[in-house]
Amino acid sequence: MSGQAREQEPGEHKQINIAKARYDPKAPIFYNAMLQMKVICNKMQVLQTQTTDYEKVCIRVYWHLTWNWNRAPNIEAFRATINDTDIFETVDAYFKICRKYHQPTFEEPYYFLSEQKRRDIKLEGDMIKRTTDYSENEIRISILEGIP
Repeated sequence: MSGQAREQEPGEHKQINIAKARYDPKAPIFYNAMLQMKVICNKMQVLQTQTTDYEKVCIRVYWHLTWNWNRAPNIEAFRATINDTDIFETVDAYFKICRKYHQPTFEEPYYFLSEQKRRDIKLEGDMIKRTTDYSENEIRISILEGIP
């Protein structure tokens, strides 16, 4: 950076030049991104402070499932350890938690799955709803049974 003119001394906090930024063509894009980030940060704050410990574990299971489905070091081994029932219950629990605390969901259920796998999971979910004591209000993941 030697030889370049600086508007501020190094080490000082960056200051936004409001007059200059007002006419920046990228300003609306940045502003819209900030509004979206605010909604996400608010959602995270609510889910971290208001949910029960069990619901927090359910959210973590959902995050690991959706993140690792296409990114795990050994994808095939990861997918082999999770059956369709576990996927349905995990996704269902996440969306129930978001509804319970009136939080927006930005993703579609099963967005991380292929089209065929989505159909399989939806069929599994329909079967669970018909053959068990499934409740629209109960938040439950069977692989977490035994956790209070």
